Amino acid sequence: MKTGTRSIRRFQLLTWVAGLVSFVLVIGVGGAAAAVRMESSNTKVSLNGFAVGGIDLAGLNKAAATKKLHDRFEAPLDAPINISLDGQLLQSTTRRELGATTNVDEVYSRAVRLHQDIPSYKRLWYRITGMSLGHDLKVETRVSEDEAAGMVARLAEAVNKAPADATVSMVGGSPRIGDGVPGFALDEKAALQALQDASRKGAPAIALSGKPVAPAVTRDNFKDVLVVKVGENKLYHYDGERLVKTYDVATGLPRYPTPIGQFKITQKRFRPTWVNPAKGPGQWGAKLPAKIGPGPSNPLGTRALNLNSPGIRIHGTTADNSMGYNASHGCIRMKMSDVEELFDLVEVGTPVIIQSTGPARLMPSPPKAPTIQDLVESNGIAAQPAPPPPATPPAAPVTPPPAPVEPSPVPVAPGPPAPVVPPIDLGME
Repeated sequence: MKTGTRSIRRFQLLTWVAGLVSFVLVIGVGGAAAAVRMESSNTKVSLNGFAVGGIDLAGLNKAAATKKLHDRFEAPLDAPINISLDGQLLQSTTRRELGATTNVDEVYSRAVRLHQDIPSYKRLWYRITGMSLGHDLKVETRVSEDEAAGMVARLAEAVNKAPADATVSMVGGSPRIGDGVPGFALDEKAALQALQDASRKGAPAIALSGKPVAPAVTRDNFKDVLVVKVGENKLYHYDGERLVKTYDVATGLPRYPTPIGQFKITQKRFRPTWVNPAKGPGQWGAKLPAKIGPGPSNPLGTRALNLNSPGIRIHGTTADNSMGYNASHGCIRMKMSDVEELFDLVEVGTPVIIQSTGPARLMPSPPKAPTIQDLVESNGIAAQPAPPPPATPPAAPVTPPPAPVEPSPVPVAPGPPAPVVPPIDLGME
């Protein structure tokens, strides 16, 4: 009796367990199938172990997952970054404006595809067991250097300042030197590195730096200043603004004026060789030598200082009688001893200021024909002064008509007296 009762109860228990297992399997398979259909329709990631950048996607549909991922990875790209220079705000920007982007949307799409590509039986197993697949896809931040480089160029254009060179000018007949002003240049290499680092990692602020730029011409460049006054025909040598010495010189004739303005010495020529610039047939120098070397016949003398004006030089001459006059073809002549002294005192780059200070002062007895010195100073541009225009012949003097002359009485020879005719009586009263 007892044995039969135990057998019946054992059979009933096994039947109940089998039914329970069958019920669970049916429900599980149906639920899993329904879950698969739902995930396929709305890209929902339901299984454990799917993450993007450490954010678990389990149970999140596309909208919820995208928002969560964008809050983590995209929003920081739009956070403001203040760019300053020497404590002054220049511009606000963002990592996105500096060329930063993420691949978060691409990574999320890849996670969804991986989830959908899992076979149904595996998906059912992981869903029933709750096991994790262990997928955590990495989000990358990409940076384009072009945007950062473009911003650096714009910032440099805004803040860079060219230096102002020192200048020399004439005030009251004497040179005055104006100090140069340093410029400023952004450290573009360091700025580019700082902006690129901020675009990759983010930063609330960027402090840029720069450096002063010294002017190319400073007060030291005006250690010597030469002032030539045409009309006075004198050359003044200044040490900065202090007059050192005054020289008599000859400057250009009115037809060949010495140029007026500010120039500089471009070349120092010791015992120069003159090269004929017009040796060709039919040119003014055709009968002159191709060149004249150093020596007493050299028309440039023993020293020559070329200026940055074509054909104009400060040079020596043996024509000492031309000193103090407008006698040259544009050059500035000096006595040989004077130009040799000046040559040793000044350097290439020395400013030469030429002023007109009065009417030309001509030599009392100028040479009737151009000398070789005149021809050399013309630099091949003009051999000699153009002939003056033909003089208009004077009009013939107008002779006034002679004044009327009273006729002279004609002398008459005496003759016999004329007969006396008695009056005729007409019978009238």
